[in-house]
Amino acid sequence: MHTPVPTQRIVAALGGLALLVCTANVAAQAASDSAPAGFSPKRTRPVVAAAQLRLDPATRPDAWSDSRTVRLGVLDASPLLAEDAARAAQSGVPLRLGINRPVPGGPISPTTGGSWTTLPDGSALWTLRLQAAAAKAVRVHFAQFDLEDGARVVVRGAAGDADAYRGKGPNRDGAFWAAATPGDSVYIEYFDPTGKRDVRLAIDEVSHLYRDPGFDPPIGQPNAPGDGGIAALLPCEQDVMCFTVDQAARDSVARIVFTVPGEGSFLCSGGLLNDADANTYAGYFLTANHCISDQATASSLTAYWFYQSVACNGSVPSLTTRPKSIGATLLATSSLSDFTFMRLSTDPEDGQGFAAWTTTAPSGTVRGIHHPGGSFKRFSEGFTTMAQPICFPTLRFVSNDWTVGVTEGGSSGSPLFNANWEVVGQLYGACYINTPGCDNPQDYNNVYGRFSYSYPSFSSYLNTITPDDAFENNDTTAEAPALGVGVYTLRLVDFDDYFKIVLASDSDVTVSASFNPADMDLDLFLLDSGGAVIATSAGLSGVESIVMSVPAGTYYIHMLKDTGWGGDYTLNYSAFLSGCIPPAAAAAESGGLIKNRFISMEPGATSQPTAVRVTLASLHHPDPPNNPGSPPPNFSAFEGQVRWIGPPTDYVETTNPATTFKGAMLQCGPYYTDWSTVGLIHVFGSEIVPSSAYDVAVVGEHCDPANESNYSAVLTVSTGMWGDVAASFQQPWPASRTQPDIADVSAIVDKFKAANGAAIVARAMLQPDAPNPNASISFSDISACVDAFKGVAYPYPGPSPCP
Repeated sequence: MHTPVPTQRIVAALGGLALLVCTANVAAQAASDSAPAGFSPKRTRPVVAAAQLRLDPATRPDAWSDSRTVRLGVLDASPLLAEDAARAAQSGVPLRLGINRPVPGGPISPTTGGSWTTLPDGSALWTLRLQAAAAKAVRVHFAQFDLEDGARVVVRGAAGDADAYRGKGPNRDGAFWAAATPGDSVYIEYFDPTGKRDVRLAIDEVSHLYRDPGFDPPIGQPNAPGDGGIAALLPCEQDVMCFTVDQAARDSVARIVFTVPGEGSFLCSGGLLNDADANTYAGYFLTANHCISDQATASSLTAYWFYQSVACNGSVPSLTTRPKSIGATLLATSSLSDFTFMRLSTDPEDGQGFAAWTTTAPSGTVRGIHHPGGSFKRFSEGFTTMAQPICFPTLRFVSNDWTVGVTEGGSSGSPLFNANWEVVGQLYGACYINTPGCDNPQDYNNVYGRFSYSYPSFSSYLNTITPDDAFENNDTTAEAPALGVGVYTLRLVDFDDYFKIVLASDSDVTVSASFNPADMDLDLFLLDSGGAVIATSAGLSGVESIVMSVPAGTYYIHMLKDTGWGGDYTLNYSAFLSGCIPPAAAAAESGGLIKNRFISMEPGATSQPTAVRVTLASLHHPDPPNNPGSPPPNFSAFEGQVRWIGPPTDYVETTNPATTFKGAMLQCGPYYTDWSTVGLIHVFGSEIVPSSAYDVAVVGEHCDPANESNYSAVLTVSTGMWGDVAASFQQPWPASRTQPDIADVSAIVDKFKAANGAAIVARAMLQPDAPNPNASISFSDISACVDAFKGVAYPYPGPSPCP
């Protein structure tokens, strides 16, 4: 995790971090680096299987017959190489790898090309082979890309690792350039486990790389060319692994490939910058404006990390084994000091190096780490100079002479470090009298855009602190706070949130997370006490959920930011006893007195805490109907909704002497208590309306209320006709119907006078909208009963929606 430091000077807080994930080769190499005192690895990501073609051309060549292939004709690279030779003599020009070519016949989609196969399990597979004859590598452009959850596209070359893409692609905008694949053929598979063939997918062009971008560099020849098309590097190039350098600075540097619309693919270098936010690994990336200067080009970025020899002048791994980042958002750029500042579409791993920086003007010793010719990482060292030739304003640029190593085409955009390993600029090119070489440093100066001049354009990004939630730091199982059941509003701005849950008994566990997919994609994992993954939810819809039964014990919830920059999310965790025994059903009121605005029952026959659910089964269907001029209000939109009986309260009857009764109002969430001590209870609320039916069921406190098998049998309780408060009461069909008459008015008058033997409050109260059992029966109740006697419709608005 970064350490906050003062503005204007960011130190190498990540110096010494080793990459813990990505590939075994990287981990093995990083293990040889020393970590700073007190550092402990922050996290281990769940292992995800590498992308693979279901129909591997190496083992199933029959599956990729000529009929599946779209071919681009032979490209004559000779004039392009001649152009490149002329370009190489210019400063501020990126090294070109290839040119863009349209796909023959227009955009290819699953409806216009390729082949469909239905697999034995019913899933759908679409395959397409593109061949650019004699290409060293190929980049594919998806002009349209929008996949359903569970679907993916895998892209690979004739040899080497494959890359998988989901959702709307790495930039999450429905269009992108896939990473380059080695060889002249690229194999593309779309797979949908549901069998759907209606897919929004289209390929409109490829970038034909006529230079080898470094997938198979020579072994043990550190200064040999990456292929026959690129001249051999100068013999004074120095392997970075032969020098003692700041590890964070070294590992911050990336080899980048990008594709300019309408032109082709190019090579440069660049580096990640540390920021002041202690909770993020924001992928702020600095390179040259002459490399990338617009959003379309930034979106095409592929940054390759840890492309360096395994030891001093040792073997060099293939690019296919290197971790990479695809896509970026352009935040600031200018040709005045030749800088471009971006944020990677997905922040890099938290084992990645981030370079320190300073706005202090460089003086004296300076160093460079870069990828000349697109080759593996090299080192240069020298001194700043004001000696001629000076061909750029010194306010905006800094010049230096190398005494160790050199920089060449492909090094553009790489960071310049001062003696403290802080970034002070990025490479533009060279000013020279004679062609730069190993033996004539007096004839040229290397030119870097000054960081101090560029800094105001992007300082707000590097110095903004993004607040995390109250549970931070919780980035490992060791740091995980204990979490109780409930709903939590959280924020994830680094990579991981861990929470511990302790279950005293076998339980049915539900964990769900919701978030905005525009901010990030989160994956949800449930881990056992040792940290092993036992359940996963990794969709793309903005909602992840795990529901499973587990034995008693300790578990961990792991939220992982898979893509994006982070943001807010809601975590909902519940745990209930497994194998719950349903409690006894609520008992009907003795005598079955039907009421207008109350339902009555005895909800508890057990001493264990339970909650009582009331389903609004049928709302206000009067029979006989009201007068034709007074149609009943329509509450049908609320039918089937659920409410719960809230806390019981003592209310006083208006009799002489006064007596008490139990009442409770309906609410939106469960209320658990020992109802066996309550006895008969009268339930009220705006949801209790005349001529209606309610289904009452009871569930135990530690049982899942979403599982119907955990509920008691249902007790149905009905309300009477509007205004019918005295016998004989309206009965459910097919029994006889009655309407309010003078006897009902007389009964309410008796209650109004608190006469002995008068109806109880729960029968006599007709108003207001939400009855108040503490109120006395008033003239308004008498008036309402008279209106009902005359056939006037129920006058109140009825149920209120729950949040």
